[in-house]
Amino acid sequence: MAADTIVTGSKLTAIANAIRAKTGGSSQMTLDQMATAIAGISATDRLFNHLAGKLNGSTYEGQFAYSIGKDDWDAILDSPAQGLNRYAFAGDKWVRDVTFPDDKPGITTLTTGMFMGSGVRSITLPPRTDGLSWSLTTPMTSDDAYSSLNLQYFFKLTNLESVDISEATSIAHYSNSPMFYGCSKLTSLSLPDLTGNVIYLNQGDFQECTSLTEIVLPPGWCVTASGNVSASSVFANCTSLRMADLSADVLGLYGHQYSNGTFRNCSAMESLVLRATTMVYLNHAGLFGTDYNGGAYTPKVPANLTIYVPQALIASYEADQYWSTFSGRFSALENYSPSS
Repeated sequence: MAADTIVTGSKLTAIANAIRAKTGGSSQMTLDQMATAIAGISATDRLFNHLAGKLNGSTYEGQFAYSIGKDDWDAILDSPAQGLNRYAFAGDKWVRDVTFPDDKPGITTLTTGMFMGSGVRSITLPPRTDGLSWSLTTPMTSDDAYSSLNLQYFFKLTNLESVDISEATSIAHYSNSPMFYGCSKLTSLSLPDLTGNVIYLNQGDFQECTSLTEIVLPPGWCVTASGNVSASSVFANCTSLRMADLSADVLGLYGHQYSNGTFRNCSAMESLVLRATTMVYLNHAGLFGTDYNGGAYTPKVPANLTIYVPQALIASYEADQYWSTFSGRFSALENYSPSS
């Protein structure tokens, strides 16, 4: 590849398309058959030649798929300084597991739009070995003014099962661009400690993550309320969610008379951990949504819910206008363990 040529999703998709065309959609093929198929695209491109071996026998719903590990990047890149296109894997239905390189100075960011509309299954930012840092950001362009889709990191990646971005030191997050909305297969999520570089969650950031059973928000991850709808529906319809451990930076949650509570329809919730050293603000009792009965809306309370707060604050929560809806569900944070 030329020095200024970037690894793009369209190239990778072309490989899979060519192989499928050559094999009539067969789910298995030999290395020789793959070499023949790839020769029709480019006999000299190292990316194509490298992926030939990785595509062998790998299938997904009858289609060829491929993964990229951190040790594969030497074969993919022309030089350590080469970067990735902002939309490197966008629209690529065949990409599955991507572990970014830990020592390539040209690749230090995961950008918005990079996996948009792709079939990616797992994304990992490994610990860096070159002294540099990871970040999640976007190179703003005029297109972004017209489409919030250009500002999405993981929006509606319906094959996505695992994300580990715990090594990131900063994340640029944009309003009206829910981060993990609709990631219905997501079961494993590791987020970074952003102490000193706070991120504010927006409406729907984790909405419809229906397979997620637990979430831990490390320091620096904030959910704001004070009547602010930005905190509405952050975890709405996470129907498998059993545990949410919210950092001390979470000072407010959102309830609503009709719908849109921060945890709307999270009926499986068993443990809500509130680590703030002052009482978390709640603007309405409909934190988990409401039921309509006989002309009135009744706040929902998950059947097995326990809310862990600092021992010194339990009485304040019990007496609060809205938190009192959950009276009898409060327990001392000091006694909490993940297996509680």
